[in-house]
Amino acid sequence: MAQVLSYLLYPLFIPTYATILVCIYLWCQDSGMTFMTALPFVGWTFALTFVLPMVCIAFLWHKGKVSSLQMADKNERGLPYLAGGLSMAVWWLFLYLAGFPAAVCMTALMAVLTISIVGIINIWWKISIHLASWGVLTGGVVLWTLQMHTTATGLLTGLMLTALVLMFARLRLNAHTPMQVVCGYLLGLCTGLLPLFWMG
Repeated sequence: MAQVLSYLLYPLFIPTYATILVCIYLWCQDSGMTFMTALPFVGWTFALTFVLPMVCIAFLWHKGKVSSLQMADKNERGLPYLAGGLSMAVWWLFLYLAGFPAAVCMTALMAVLTISIVGIINIWWKISIHLASWGVLTGGVVLWTLQMHTTATGLLTGLMLTALVLMFARLRLNAHTPMQVVCGYLLGLCTGLLPLFWMG
């Protein structure tokens, strides 16, 4: 079960989940968003933030640079993090040019920053990018609720409970220590909330 959860909440899936949440919200607000108009946004997000970096990881695996999708050895994570960061940057540009709300674009930009910070920390210490990604998503939902002047208590509670379950899953798999999962989540959450200092 822990392995299944780790795959379902694989960091490269998080941007797609976030885009789906935004599209569902816009659809509920009768903003003109429909399944057919949402599909290109979700599809491009999936292509840019999952398919593209996974192609890079598959190439690295083929060349013997990484041993598995989980990249348990922190020394294998440098190039995949670089690929992920670059793909997230392209995703941010896509969202910005598509006219997505500022909170969504800022969250994408904070995802780029988070991957960069995790990549640097990873040189010395294997921090959890699973939890860092989930933390950015949680921070992004907070930004969204503030910008839209709405509440999402149920969603935020669900995200935080999922973070706890994900922490236990990563610990159960011996992928990280308790400190690594907690620090990963706090890093992502704090980075995700960073735009609060300059967004009105």
